[in-house]
Amino acid sequence: MKISNFALRLISLAITLVLIFGVSGLSALGADESDYVAEFRISTDKESVKKDEDVKVSVHLKNNYYICTMSIAVIYNCNSLSLQNTSETNPAGFLSFSGSMADTYATNGNWKSPETFYTKRNSNISFWSQEAVRNKYKIVYATWSADTSLSSELVMLDEEEVVVSFVLRANDDIEDLSELIFMSLDFQKTVSSPQGILFVGRSTTKEYSIDSMVNVGQTIVYNGVDPTINENLPILATLKGEVKSFGDETDEITLRLCKDGEEKVCTVTGNSAEYVFADIESGTYTLEVSKENHVTRAYEVNTDGESTTQDAKIQLIGDINGDGKANTLDVARVNACARGISGLSGYEFACADTSGDGKVNTLDVSRINAHARSISMLW
Repeated sequence: MKISNFALRLISLAITLVLIFGVSGLSALGADESDYVAEFRISTDKESVKKDEDVKVSVHLKNNYYICTMSIAVIYNCNSLSLQNTSETNPAGFLSFSGSMADTYATNGNWKSPETFYTKRNSNISFWSQEAVRNKYKIVYATWSADTSLSSELVMLDEEEVVVSFVLRANDDIEDLSELIFMSLDFQKTVSSPQGILFVGRSTTKEYSIDSMVNVGQTIVYNGVDPTINENLPILATLKGEVKSFGDETDEITLRLCKDGEEKVCTVTGNSAEYVFADIESGTYTLEVSKENHVTRAYEVNTDGESTTQDAKIQLIGDINGDGKANTLDVARVNACARGISGLSGYEFACADTSGDGKVNTLDVSRINAHARSISMLW
């Protein structure tokens, strides 16, 4: 009885879904993984490039068993290189499939580097899920699945072949491309990491059926350098807290988190507002908080790789006691300081120094007094 092309496509789809999602009913048939090896290699058509010059990247494969389906992840440093020929309407159009599998397997791919690849589809999530890592490395994803409407026999690549290629463009002059484009075995699909996106599905026979498909039972080798193996893993933390202020609730509060000459900035609104700095490296920071008509305040914060809470409060100019007003109580305190009777220090001193000249003197007494009496307002 002749099977229709539609039925054959349904069978092919079923096989692909079984292999990709790892239905538990499939047996590894007692296979020793070391007996079945798929070797990947990456090559480029040039070793170095000038800025805005294109480089063709090719993925080579050699293996010793029949392939029923395959999925690969090629990683590139997007700070140095930009992927070319991408399209929103044709996500796989940037890929050029070649070799024995190109015309006998259904092919697909994507360039968008979805977050789930970094946060779920690998065995080293603590590294790949970090924001800094996701911003540095992007993933080229390509897939092959046996298609009975194209061929009734599976392919074994016992001689190395180029299976797919794509084009990257240099963002700057690059002397050595070898560690900027690579594969990582962190993304392997194995029994211990079943969601991996790097795998070569194996069949026990050249003519395939559901019964011949083996979900595991293969070793993947990457013949190249993975620079992330020796990349230091920063210990990341979260800094959060509540900021209290006064005045107009719609005015923005600006928080600057500074360390080693670099800063992260966030803004919040409201006189009692929550803030969060996520995915920051552990260490000692200066947290600077500012708002219109307020005296800027700085806190030293130590983060320890987990979640650290640092609440903050900023006060209006002339509001020494932090009650949201500049009144006779503040006049008395600034006057005592100016006359040397009772000193002020730290943030209280800064609130009393209305002119910002680093001194608390009769000028500040006069200005706060004029504000308290509604003669000349500080804000």
